[in-house]
Amino acid sequence: MTVEALDSYELKVEKGKYWTLPLKFENPENFALFEVNVNDNLDIRAYVLDDDNFATWTYNLQARRAGARVGGLPIVEMYSSATLQWGTLSFRPPRAGLYHFVLDNTYSTLTPKRIRLTVYRLEVGDPVRRSVREVALGRGWNDVWGYFEQAEDHLSQGRLASCCDDLRRGLINLWIKVCEALSGEPVYLGAGKATDVGQLKQRLRAYTPDYTIAPITQAWSLASELSKTERRGGAEPPLNQVVLAYRMTYAAAAFLVSIQVGIMPAERQ
Repeated sequence: MTVEALDSYELKVEKGKYWTLPLKFENPENFALFEVNVNDNLDIRAYVLDDDNFATWTYNLQARRAGARVGGLPIVEMYSSATLQWGTLSFRPPRAGLYHFVLDNTYSTLTPKRIRLTVYRLEVGDPVRRSVREVALGRGWNDVWGYFEQAEDHLSQGRLASCCDDLRRGLINLWIKVCEALSGEPVYLGAGKATDVGQLKQRLRAYTPDYTIAPITQAWSLASELSKTERRGGAEPPLNQVVLAYRMTYAAAAFLVSIQVGIMPAERQ
């Protein structure tokens, strides 16, 4: 799955106003993540609506300002919504079409909001993802691919620490499977609390140089660190760091499966 930062915005949403970003989805399997950071410990409402509901929402807003009773207005269906000070809103469209991400400050009569917004689009069909999936399922490593699928689901739900935990589990189990397939011998990492990847690095050195193993270790270490919410007082990790871990983990996984698909022992120095 490709993770692409569509754009970053520095915004000022005036009191009683709203800001909107149109997003067109051709494939309903793709999804978007919105990272919102409001200055000065203030908050703002964030929604995602389809084109029809956005038209209804703006109609209702104008009607309320003209004195209409809320109970007599059409109902608006919001596919994703939250009140955010700092956080992430996720959205997976129910169908292809045009949608609107809204930052709503219409409820504030006194205070404008300064906001930093980053928008990520995540697209299925990426060749790196496909190569990992095909080799894992083709070798019968369904449990390994299951971790990567869970990571995608948790990312689409905005459960960022859980996503990173799945990434680290998927990568370490894939690494074990590849080492076992290459050497023909089982790998036992022990039941200790901390995972020691030293044995995996040692096994892999017969098939690829150290400088190619280092990025695999770094990807696993980053995903592991971001999964530990207790180090952030229970808070989710920053989305941009999770996206980095996601990209690094898939790149490392793709390299591991490329070793598995026909490899010559590394040339000794």
